[in-house]
Amino acid sequence: IRYNLKEKKKKDKAVEHQIVKSVCAFLNSRFGGHLLIGVDDRGTAHGIEVDGFGNEDKALLHIGNIIRRDIGRVFVAQCNMRVVMVEEKPIVWIHVKPSLFGPAWYGSGEDRAFYVREGASSPKYSLEDAQKYIEGVFDLAEEE
Repeated sequence: IRYNLKEKKKKDKAVEHQIVKSVCAFLNSRFGGHLLIGVDDRGTAHGIEVDGFGNEDKALLHIGNIIRRDIGRVFVAQCNMRVVMVEEKPIVWIHVKPSLFGPAWYGSGEDRAFYVREGASSPKYSLEDAQKYIEGVFDLAEEE
């Protein structure tokens, strides 16, 4: 959640950024998605103990706080979070539902970014592409 295991377990804001970026991308996707925290790209469970939260509730509260801060309060309710055991390691499983509240933007002001899940990646969209995507996905959803 906070530690970069590739960089010898140092606290790294980039790790939090990756979590929130992925959540934002899933919110903007038609089907949402699932995010596993504490599992590497090869599927090996490392767990979240290194983050030192003391208990599972504090870890989940922290994740909720960074989503609230970087995307917005209403989107936290779109994220069903729980700690599950994988290979005897506690990991965080987040089921992100598609946004009910329109497009989810990461950040604020001039630093806003728009992400959409595309397969196994979450690319940042240009403003022009974001506008096209929003018109196509969210405007159509409102008409249904």
